[in-house]
Amino acid sequence: LSLHDALPISDTLKELEEKKKALEEYPEVSSASISTAFKGSSSVYHVNDPDVGNQYYLDTDKFKQAWQMTKCRGQVEVAVLDSGICLDHEDLALNISLVRYDAFGQCQLQELNEASSAHGTMVAGVISATADNTIGIAGASYNAVIVPIRVSSFGSYVSWEAVERALRFVLIMPNKPEVINMSFAGPNASFPDDETRETIRSLLAELKDTYSVIEVAAVGNNADSTVNYPAAYEGVIGVAAVDEGGAHAIYSNVNDTVDISAPGNGIYSTSHPAYQELSENYDMDSGTSYAAPQVSAAALLMRKAFPTWTRGMVESRLLDTATSLGSSAQAKRQFGSGLLDVERAVNYEEPHGISNSNNVTGAASMDAEMALEYLGIDGIEESG
Repeated sequence: LSLHDALPISDTLKELEEKKKALEEYPEVSSASISTAFKGSSSVYHVNDPDVGNQYYLDTDKFKQAWQMTKCRGQVEVAVLDSGICLDHEDLALNISLVRYDAFGQCQLQELNEASSAHGTMVAGVISATADNTIGIAGASYNAVIVPIRVSSFGSYVSWEAVERALRFVLIMPNKPEVINMSFAGPNASFPDDETRETIRSLLAELKDTYSVIEVAAVGNNADSTVNYPAAYEGVIGVAAVDEGGAHAIYSNVNDTVDISAPGNGIYSTSHPAYQELSENYDMDSGTSYAAPQVSAAALLMRKAFPTWTRGMVESRLLDTATSLGSSAQAKRQFGSGLLDVERAVNYEEPHGISNSNNVTGAASMDAEMALEYLGIDGIEESG
């Protein structure tokens, strides 16, 4: 029975030794051995994008250090369920997939000239504005492929029916994206009915359990304890926002659906040219909408670095390596596991040689898996 792919991710050899001893107490495990290797980075990767200095979150989350170890380079995909994006944006076009869908209009996604697509354009830019192209900014994933899927009307609200159609579209894609980013949030009362809520739950469960898709969502900007979906669904990583100094962002929701935090204040990213505030193609905004895509970018880098890891292993690693921002119950509800630390998350090489010699099947195999598990309102507002 090979336990290699299912072994939980650990930070220290001491933790691995403790888990090794616990495994050996089970009758199904005759022996276990550990071989580990860690890799480090003492410097940052410098991109040539002229406005990267405006992206302080790349330093806060340590993406630049992580790029020394891994880059997506067009080899992993993220489905961005949002308002649609500017398809011909100077700093996005090269990273946008030809696979695209307008789940709201139920047709192929077209270029949207309206300013309403600015939200999705900003979210997409945080994840994958083209890096090292001497233009604008650098997306945190370093050139992951964006699959844009529109789920909102021309206003600021997302349609749950469109979200359902979007997830069904992802399910029929021959090659599933490694990550789904959902920078929107709505309370239970925002669903048109219980059936729609349950259907979306089921679709998300199928994508994560059958296809190992990592699902990331913003927890919302109600500045209270409102529980919002899709972050509230089991298995979806709920992302809260911190300010420039790492303190709780006053608008970010506080509840038990918060899994991890990332910067949300003053996020500089790509924008639709029709929505001009700072410049023709770029803008700055705040919200959990822009914290969530940083976590999606980190998950994409993990997928690229460790393609054999399961969804659960990647998610556990991201949460386990976050920088703690407090151990109190309130801090957990504000920040989850803490502040995203991408360098630490990718600073790892897989254990080797952890196995036993017994050919265990059936109930005994299930027991071993259990041992490893032990070790281990009127619409949906875009959260920007």
